[in-house]
Amino acid sequence: MYIRGVFNRKPTYMQRITTLLSLLLVTATVTRAQYCSPTFDLGCFNWRILSISAGQVNWSMTDCSFSDQTDQIIQASASDSLPMSVETGVWAGCSVWVDWDQSGSFEESENLYHMYEGNDPSHIYYFNIGVPTGTALGQYRLRVIAGWGSDGFTSGSENGFGPCGAYQYGNFNDFTLDITASTAIAIPTSNSLSLFTASPNPTSGLISITAHPALQGVEHFILETVDGRVLLRWNGILSTKMDLDLSSLPAGVYLVRNVDEPAFRPLRVVKN
Repeated sequence: MYIRGVFNRKPTYMQRITTLLSLLLVTATVTRAQYCSPTFDLGCFNWRILSISAGQVNWSMTDCSFSDQTDQIIQASASDSLPMSVETGVWAGCSVWVDWDQSGSFEESENLYHMYEGNDPSHIYYFNIGVPTGTALGQYRLRVIAGWGSDGFTSGSENGFGPCGAYQYGNFNDFTLDITASTAIAIPTSNSLSLFTASPNPTSGLISITAHPALQGVEHFILETVDGRVLLRWNGILSTKMDLDLSSLPAGVYLVRNVDEPAFRPLRVVKN
């Protein structure tokens, strides 16, 4: 039976909203699904990501078969340098990728870090993620890969390489990188708020770094350029004096940063 007007009735406001939300959900699902994934034919076992620390995110692995961690949002500022650490399991490397052009894939130029040092039972990789100048504000896909016996990038590795490569053991996790208002890297004009002091500073080569006496224990340090390139990593006991030889570096300004205390101002060192 045909009832006049029933099939010609315009959709209500709520029906239009419901339809719009359904379309947005389908679009979001397609967008999230378009990224390819690396494979790990022999599983993850102990050769996997154990924990990741970056920005406000301190994340630990609970299920290595679940890779989508995009609800974890890592915040960084445009043109800034984001300290990051990744702990991997037995003899596993580390590589980090960001889809800067939001193309739904990771190009070779979008690899921001790769290293294979490895250790047993685990190894922690400390590094900085540089946000390119001019990067638009918004959210980007960030991928971390731990591959057994591989840095995750160097082509030809028998154990696998690439953001969507075929690995033997290992796993990967995807996060959301949220780029907020642009700020330049903070280059301190003084060391009054730093965790440590240096002498002599400026220096022509040798320099001694002394930590604040209230701090104890083993900490992790990096020496970096003002644009965030890491030149040296080392562990130090805060209660003791640490000596560095900068004689091989070009003249300029360098920063000594305590990776474990990113909120504190880095130590500004001048090399003559």
